[in-house]
Amino acid sequence: MKVIVLTTRTGHHLYYLHKLSLNKKLKIFSIFEKKKIKFPFKTRHIMDIIRDKHECLVLKKNNIKFSTFKKEVINNINSKGCINLIKKINPKIIIAYGVGKIKDDFLKNFRNKIFNLHGGDPESYRGLDSFLWAIYHRDFKNFYITLHKVNKELDTGDIIYKKKVILNKEINIYNLRIFSAKTCVFITKKIIDKLSSSKKINSHSQNVKKGKYYSAMPSVLKDICIKNFNSYIKKKYG
Repeated sequence: MKVIVLTTRTGHHLYYLHKLSLNKKLKIFSIFEKKKIKFPFKTRHIMDIIRDKHECLVLKKNNIKFSTFKKEVINNINSKGCINLIKKINPKIIIAYGVGKIKDDFLKNFRNKIFNLHGGDPESYRGLDSFLWAIYHRDFKNFYITLHKVNKELDTGDIIYKKKVILNKEINIYNLRIFSAKTCVFITKKIIDKLSSSKKINSHSQNVKKGKYYSAMPSVLKDICIKNFNSYIKKKYG
């Protein structure tokens, strides 16, 4: 089965691709988006630097390299070049994982093939850095990975799978992305298994009240996230 993953070149995304590629029945095509969103405020924090170093160590330990994947690097996934490339590959399914907003022209061509992995509960947190915003609000009950259909409006599509990320004492704010990527692999395998056996993919609409949209978290708020996360883990797991 041909599977296209629209993603970015980050540690946890490479980890996800590696785990998917272990299934030799799948032909994984990776399309990495280079275009980055610019914000009118600072988002980079020492937490991000430590997290990125941790993810690099995980990749090194598992011998995961950017060069090992079939890939195309595209500036903008909504470009005609990207759309034509996907038409040429003709995948059974397209998974969006951590890329920018999918626009109308893309949806017109692939609406019934494309699904989005959202690192959070879109019925509560839409947009960017959903886990961090949940941590900021001390809302640890809303740690979910969601696979949903893609609509014109960000993170509002019908939900196919929603699985809670169960925290434990081994998890910290720096390895949270890698840990959540494992859940993304689990959910992706579920939908691929259904497609392989030609089973119906059930879904349900989101709540009437949409989740609040969040932009990237400003760096000035990330110290609060570290404090809230450490406090929660210590209180719950000792």
